[in-house]
Amino acid sequence: MFYLLVEAGYFLLRAFRLIPALLWWALAGLVFAGLNLALQDEVWPNTPAAAPAAELLALSCLPVAQWGMIITLERIRRTVRHTFWWACWSLAWLLSILAFAGLVLLCVFGGIEVLRQ
Repeated sequence: MFYLLVEAGYFLLRAFRLIPALLWWALAGLVFAGLNLALQDEVWPNTPAAAPAAELLALSCLPVAQWGMIITLERIRRTVRHTFWWACWSLAWLLSILAFAGLVLLCVFGGIEVLRQ
């Protein structure tokens, strides 16, 4: 049991180093947009355009974060040596690419809807 925890810790340390800076910036943008939307009345009481700007920031950070996940999964996939785990990470990579395509469509149509308001 202890051996599995140690191996999981080593894997997390390796995977943590493989995360690109692009993903960290996208996550920071999502957190910033989420805080602006959650605290809109306290932070921006006299600025009615703050909510759509935060929504556009969140919508633009979603596909960037997903692209960072694709890069991370590709890097993890290259480091895994066992065939079974390589196949699992390859499946996750492929599903992440499909999710990226869906997110791009969602952001395009969602951005158009936010701009119409």
